[in-house]
Amino acid sequence: MFPMACVVINDACAFFAGITFGRTKLIALSPNKTLEGFIGGMIFNVIGTFIWVGACDAEVGYMFCGSNKYDLNIYETFQC
Repeated sequence: MFPMACVVINDACAFFAGITFGRTKLIALSPNKTLEGFIGGMIFNVIGTFIWVGACDAEVGYMFCGSNKYDLNIYETFQC
C-alpha cells in the first residue's frame, strides 16, 4: 500500500499545487503540467512519506519484521 499511497499523494498534490501556483510550463508534450506542480507534488510526497512512516508502530515491527506464520490474523505480533 505504501507505493500506491505515494503515487496518490504525489498526483493529488501536484494537481493542486499546479492549479494554485502554476505559471511555468513543464513540457510541451503535456501542456497542462507546470514546474510548480511538479515541485509541489515532490515536496508534499516527501512530507506524506514522513507522516506515513511515523504513523507505523516501530516497537511492534510492522515495517521491519516478517511474520512467522501466514494466516488471516492481521493483528498478530511479529517477531524477529
